Amino acid sequence: MDISLNFNHYIDLKKSIKNLCLMKKFEPYVTNENYDFIEMPLVVDGNYVLLKIYQEKDALIKLHYQEVLNSNRKSVIQESDIVRISRSILNEALDINSNIKYKSDTFGLTIISDADNYTTLIRTILAQQVSIEQANKLFLLFINTYGEIFELNNKEYTFLNWDKIFSRIYKEQKVLVGTTNNRKQAIITLAELHIKNGLRENVLQVISSIKGIGSWTVQMFMLFQFPHVAFENIPVADIGLHRAIEKNHDLPHKSIDKSKGESYFQNMKSIDVFKYWYIYMVE
Repeated sequence: MDISLNFNHYIDLKKSIKNLCLMKKFEPYVTNENYDFIEMPLVVDGNYVLLKIYQEKDALIKLHYQEVLNSNRKSVIQESDIVRISRSILNEALDINSNIKYKSDTFGLTIISDADNYTTLIRTILAQQVSIEQANKLFLLFINTYGEIFELNNKEYTFLNWDKIFSRIYKEQKVLVGTTNNRKQAIITLAELHIKNGLRENVLQVISSIKGIGSWTVQMFMLFQFPHVAFENIPVADIGLHRAIEKNHDLPHKSIDKSKGESYFQNMKSIDVFKYWYIYMVE
């Protein structure tokens, strides 16, 4: 199986591992003097994959992935190949000469998955104007209805495979979760736009039309969903971006605000904005 990864999304292995563990609630599987190692399930081209990421002293990043073979809702892990990424290729992919500061002695990656973005959106939609307890129940129902489960090391993991979920929702034209018709329709609209590749053009109108979802949510979604697209709706009010600018350019704390951030990011592509935000998050 071919596993293709976009290295514009990846910086700083050691920090990424810590951040990935925090976000995914996985602890580093192995840590010793020779390498750092993390084990993480994800979806690649609609297939479940167990991805192992580690860095050795020779500065080779190795991606050891195991295909998870579907067997109803339970699956069995089988070992596959190892992919090596050389230092020179990684340097080129990360554009080390850009104005973003990188540590020269560490290399690596983290994975920004489409599923995370959609998960955030669906959770936000279902949580509008209900209690936290009710919102959690609704989202758990969504996961139990549409999630796919596999077993790894005697533990069960659930994936929300959005291609499959949205295809089903679009085909059935209904959402099997007890929420309002307006919210159900918003999810159906998302499904249709995702299938027809129209989400990029319409996401602002669709998401903004949902009561209680503000511009920051939309902007952050756009930032992670389409990081290579230059767009006007960059989250210039995001404090994380302000702190990242200060950190990267050795500026005083709280010297960047919304107006200065707007001026700073005006002509920048969103992938570069993403890098700044990520610098703040992993520190």
